Amino acid sequence: MTWGEIQIESLKKMFLNNESLSVNKLSDYMNEKKYKTYLYAMPQACNEAINFIVSKLGSNESTFELEKEDTIYYDLSKKIEDFRMIKGIYSKMPVSWKILNKNTIIIDNWQGEKILVSYEVKPTIINSDTDINFVIEIAPEYANLIPLYIAGELYKDDDLTLSTMYMNEFMTLIDNYANNKYGFPTPTIDRIYSMEG
Repeated sequence: MTWGEIQIESLKKMFLNNESLSVNKLSDYMNEKKYKTYLYAMPQACNEAINFIVSKLGSNESTFELEKEDTIYYDLSKKIEDFRMIKGIYSKMPVSWKILNKNTIIIDNWQGEKILVSYEVKPTIINSDTDINFVIEIAPEYANLIPLYIAGELYKDDDLTLSTMYMNEFMTLIDNYANNKYGFPTPTIDRIYSMEG
């Protein structure tokens, strides 16, 4: 989902419109009194939604080839620009490693071959200059939830009931994805007793 599509879907949730809203007209909407306050506040709300989603469901993964240095401590945040969190290490030779903190790993018994580091990618921060065609860097099914968060967050002062409804829907869907993250079937309630009257 692109940044422009997220903005339009968020506006659709907050406003009833007689005409369809279009990504191509976003610059026009920025000048309309009805929309502009919300559009200016959307980058921060979008970043909050992305951070919440990533903290609960994880982000996209990538790999990096790490070369041996004269240390056993490797701060991956200084070596990998888009590093968020380590997922694992893969080596042809056995190595002993452990996580020291969020960014740093300790590697012992490294014989010198490159090690492949698997890590979660830190999503790009959205701001007022972000292009409307920029694709949000999380799984598409998660990106589709962002308009719910934005509408829930930004519409609080206008319609608390609708805002709460959107935020509850967002949280419920996040929980559903988190509970089914590894493809296990979602538990269901089976009727074991019933009365007929």
